[in-house]
Amino acid sequence: MDDDAGVIEFTSDTQLIEGSDAVMASTAETGLVLVPSPAVRFKQLEKDTDLNLSPTAKERRVHQAYLQQLQLPLRTPRQPQMSLRLHHGRVELAGCGYEYGLPETTTPYRSMPGASAPSTASDDLPSPGGTSPKDMPDVHFLGPAESIKTLFKLPYSRSRVSLAIHRVGNTLVVDGDVDETDLPKGFDECNEVLRIGHSAPLLEQDPALFENFIYQSTLALPPPEADDDEFAPTVSVEPKAKPSKAKLSAKEKKRRARRKKQPQPGLSALHRPPLDDDAAEEDDKTSSHASSSPLPNVVPAFQRILKWKFHDMQMLLGSDVQLFSNKEHPSVSLKLHDADQDLSLCTVLDYYLDNVIANIPELAICMHSKGHVRGYQLVETRDIPYLNGSSTPLFDIHDVNLNATMLFKFLQHNCSEANGTYWLYRAEGDFSLRLYDVRLLARGQQRKWKYMMAMLCYRFASRAARLISSAFEAPALQTRLRHRQRELLGTCLELLKELRRDHGGSRAQDSISASVAEQMADTYLRELDESSSASEKAALLRQAKLHLQQSIRVLESCVADYFAEKDATAASKGGLPLSETLLSSPLPRGDGRHDDAQDEADAHGDDDDDDDDDEDAVGLFMEEEVSRLQLKHASTALHLAAVYMENHAAADALRSLHDACGFLRVDALPPPTPLAPVDSIAFFQTFLDDLDFGGVGHAKSKTFLKSLYSVLEVRAHVLEALGDLASSQRLGDLAPAVALTYQLLTSAVRPSTMTFLQQAFAPTVFGALVETHRPLLDATTNLSFFAYLAALSPPVNAEHYFVLMKKLGNAANERGKFFLARKDLQQAYLWFEGGSLLFEAIEDGANAALLCANLANLHKILADADGRQDEHYAKAIGLCTKAHALLKASRANEVHAKVTGELALTYLVWAVRLSLNAPVHSDVEANIAAKFNKALHLYLEINDARQVASTHYQMASFYSRQLVGKLDATTRTKMELARRHYEKALLYFGVVDVGKTFVIIHQELAALYAASDKAEDIEHALLVLLNTYEAYSKSHRLSLDDRTTLATVAPSILEGVQNYLLRLVRAPCATKSVKARSSVFKQMYKEAICNRDAPLAQVLCTLRTLYAS
Repeated sequence: MDDDAGVIEFTSDTQLIEGSDAVMASTAETGLVLVPSPAVRFKQLEKDTDLNLSPTAKERRVHQAYLQQLQLPLRTPRQPQMSLRLHHGRVELAGCGYEYGLPETTTPYRSMPGASAPSTASDDLPSPGGTSPKDMPDVHFLGPAESIKTLFKLPYSRSRVSLAIHRVGNTLVVDGDVDETDLPKGFDECNEVLRIGHSAPLLEQDPALFENFIYQSTLALPPPEADDDEFAPTVSVEPKAKPSKAKLSAKEKKRRARRKKQPQPGLSALHRPPLDDDAAEEDDKTSSHASSSPLPNVVPAFQRILKWKFHDMQMLLGSDVQLFSNKEHPSVSLKLHDADQDLSLCTVLDYYLDNVIANIPELAICMHSKGHVRGYQLVETRDIPYLNGSSTPLFDIHDVNLNATMLFKFLQHNCSEANGTYWLYRAEGDFSLRLYDVRLLARGQQRKWKYMMAMLCYRFASRAARLISSAFEAPALQTRLRHRQRELLGTCLELLKELRRDHGGSRAQDSISASVAEQMADTYLRELDESSSASEKAALLRQAKLHLQQSIRVLESCVADYFAEKDATAASKGGLPLSETLLSSPLPRGDGRHDDAQDEADAHGDDDDDDDDDEDAVGLFMEEEVSRLQLKHASTALHLAAVYMENHAAADALRSLHDACGFLRVDALPPPTPLAPVDSIAFFQTFLDDLDFGGVGHAKSKTFLKSLYSVLEVRAHVLEALGDLASSQRLGDLAPAVALTYQLLTSAVRPSTMTFLQQAFAPTVFGALVETHRPLLDATTNLSFFAYLAALSPPVNAEHYFVLMKKLGNAANERGKFFLARKDLQQAYLWFEGGSLLFEAIEDGANAALLCANLANLHKILADADGRQDEHYAKAIGLCTKAHALLKASRANEVHAKVTGELALTYLVWAVRLSLNAPVHSDVEANIAAKFNKALHLYLEINDARQVASTHYQMASFYSRQLVGKLDATTRTKMELARRHYEKALLYFGVVDVGKTFVIIHQELAALYAASDKAEDIEHALLVLLNTYEAYSKSHRLSLDDRTTLATVAPSILEGVQNYLLRLVRAPCATKSVKARSSVFKQMYKEAICNRDAPLAQVLCTLRTLYAS
């Protein structure tokens, strides 16, 4: 391969301009579009402050939250990046195991990019100034601000430059520094480590000194006074509460002690703060959980994203430059400089570019000598080029703009291949730039070229996650970047596959393939969000699941090869094979349980165990990686099953559940637990007495997927999903398959010839098991309830415990409703009562109250079934009162209204039941009236107008039935009460619901008036019946039931009209007004007699017309 193939030279000494005397360009000339971010308050240090004094470990932890907010690159330790080296004539990935002479106790996989912990960007992102994402113009450059600054400083420095550049649509992605030697020239002779990492900011002071300076400048600041410092939000520096320490085994303690002694690559003592035991343990936890992070990110996210317009080029830049402020200076950048050294041009240009890109108006430089503060120099941004104190600036802004514009145009013109990847390179002290087309490497047939290209693709794809998040204001660009990331990962996998096929693979290459496949899965998982449709979610999850399966298969092969090699070595030395050693150890492979007694023995064992631990560390770690991937695959499959269940695809959901738990060992499942029959409330009481949860839950995942941490969690979640599937009641022919899956997970069916559940889930084997255990499966009832019950044992964490208990209570409620529909009232009562106990156990007052309301309703039904009416009604009221008490601490207004309505209905039904015996004695009458009034007040409380009107109607009917004997004072009082209640009922039924109830109320009210012998009351009764015309004239708008009722009562309405008219005609003691209208009443009576077969609405209309004439 030609050394100069794919190279374009850009000579700096002939085409770039330096040293002109042009006037400095203004900030507006660069087209800056940015809203400043909130600043962090700082204080000016006094003269002679000693910056050499470092804070203690405890002080660092107290101030850690604040320092993390600053996100200074030199303060925050970087995760080790991927490294390349030439090994035996081929390029390999450094840090991938024993092949490179590294200790076998190292954790190579966790140092790889795909295994680093995820980090999120800061929230203080600048507003786009009225530009919506849809209106966002094309982004021409995207990348870290440090990389863009490197391009600006090219003409003023002869230092080495090595930047990766990608073409993604119309955008050039400047992907940070690539630390390597001249490639491809002299590549075969390369024998030094080629490290890929961030380009460090240009700081000439000691990093630890600068760290101490920032610490002292921001430590113990007083709170800002009101209206004095609106630019300076306070930052809490309170220490975070320490989580409770988990008990560690002796082996784990030894392993952590060894890891503390090992130096971390790429992190000096100055960069790493001293840690005490607690901090070291916390750091170890962070490291150990990094590999289990569901969606790893290769680099920390930027503190904020800057949208910058440079001439006609739009840029999105990620920056870690911190903005500081105090009362006098609301927006300033803070730097530290050694007063004994001159300010170089590149240093001053770096300060200037930081302020211009981040739109910071001022720069404050703290001058020190040997670590002692000598004073501050404050300059405005436009005066930064004159920091040397001369009237001639160190650099001319026009020249900087012109040189940078030419270079950016050069890159846009030459990095033009769609989805191309390029390398911009200049050697130390050289005068020209070289632009390499990286894809030309893949055309070579030699192993080293393919491997190098695969590693480059892997590295570029890994860093793309941060670049994707940087382009949040350009959704179209984000989509293109995500597709480009997949293309790079796919190319990497293909090249590694070719290497394995043509040259034979290695365990290191296979481990890289596994990591790449996992990152490919992560690209699909990152696309999941709430706005995705069900089909989109299913497609993304299927792709992620396939790549995770590939990663697991490759890594399992690595594990098998490793233990086979170790076993062969042990056998050749006459020792016990490693696989048998591990199987006989108290911590077997694939099992998360340990023996406390054995741990105690190990803690006091001989030091010779350390050698065995060293031998086992690599193998155990690889198995932990396989377990982590299996748990991640299970989480993905469970989420896919949930998507299928939402769309009622039960068969697909069951297949996904099989995928989720297929890696579980049959002999590792909990033994079957015999369950007592659910025939009394004692079943629920005993269950609750024995039940407990297994500690607090894990921290919530920042991703769309739920993280799983053990095989027992997987089993519990699969059983929960089976319960959800069974509760859908849409299984049909799939019911035996769901029941068999439940029986396998609960060990009721335990195939002795199978090691893993996935063997039982093979289609032919699974079908045979269904037929073999058909009687058992057909006898499986209450599957959803017992699936949730089985998921609770062994104990689950608190968060999952409450979810399962709530679902268990809902399943009991549904079971009670099932028996209620079948008129099996005793079984219905048992399940309702059991459900209420379950909800009360988790203090779910709302659901417990609803179950009490269901029990109250059941008591009303039982009151009709036997003769103990008062007893059942009293129990119903007691249950509703209990439900009210359960709702005191709840804000569930709808549930409160429902329970109140159920209590009111109980009082109303009880009162109506007692009123059917009217007329009753005065004492009983008072008791009935009290119940009516309680119901009325409760309905008024929840503003149920219809039920208020119905209660008034029932009370009116009750008082009407109490009217017996002669009219006396008491009778007239009851008559007046009845009349008032009828009229109040008509306030609703006469306006809102003019139907059958409206007519019935008018009938009864007319009868009430007609009970008197006075002609005026009889005339009033007639007018009330004539008013039923309002309902009959609109009967065509009513429901069929209302129309049928109106047709049934129509003859009695007409008969009542005729009777009242006849009584008015014959009234012996009629008043003058009645006598004056006698002829009208006679004519109305004649009309009613002659048209008795006509529609009632027509007759009533005619009579109303005659009466009004």
